[in-house]
Amino acid sequence: MAETTHFMFNFKQMFVLFWFRKSDVVTEKLKRKENPDYDTLGGVCCRVTIDTQVVEIGSVHINIRRSMWDEKAQQASRSE
Repeated sequence: MAETTHFMFNFKQMFVLFWFRKSDVVTEKLKRKENPDYDTLGGVCCRVTIDTQVVEIGSVHINIRRSMWDEKAQQASRSE
């Protein structure tokens, strides 16, 4: 019979932060420059903090419009 290995984690604090990062694509930059109210395209990024150790994952490869991002809830608020 195979032994089962159990892992226990003793984290005091763990935080996951998501944020919207506007696109650096030239066409998006031009559209923002031409129209300050332009609903820019961007990506969702992530950072994980466990106790005091921070790991920035960066892009999670989800692209959305700024109007879809709920900054307070750190999530996409609606679909297009």
